Amino acid sequence: MSINVLKIAGVAKKTGISERQIYVQMKAGTFPRSITLTAGKNASKGWVECEIDEWITSRMAER
Repeated sequence: MSINVLKIAGVAKKTGISERQIYVQMKAGTFPRSITLTAGKNASKGWVECEIDEWITSRMAER
């Protein structure tokens, strides 16, 4: 099983949502949460691509 992880720029491009708005929606609980890829104060974050795809599909179903 292959899992693709997207960085914030890739998520923004795929969804058409600004990077800032992604974090706002994530904090509100209306967007998939990121995963921590590295440890430390400036930890690298990523999003599981299939979860982003599911979120897009759910948005389509709501229209």
